Amino acid sequence: LRIFSHEDVTIGLWMLAMNVNHEDSRAMCDSQCTPTSIAVWDVSKCS
Repeated sequence: LRIFSHEDVTIGLWMLAMNVNHEDSRAMCDSQCTPTSIAVWDVSKCS
């Protein structure tokens, strides 16, 4: 996995190898960027 430079490819390959199911649940996402945010709906507003 070191040959890939982007984390989305690395995570995707890991998920395929481990037969992980992707669940698109935004229950843990914040709608606004705060100091305690783990995930934000719109990253461009938080950058």
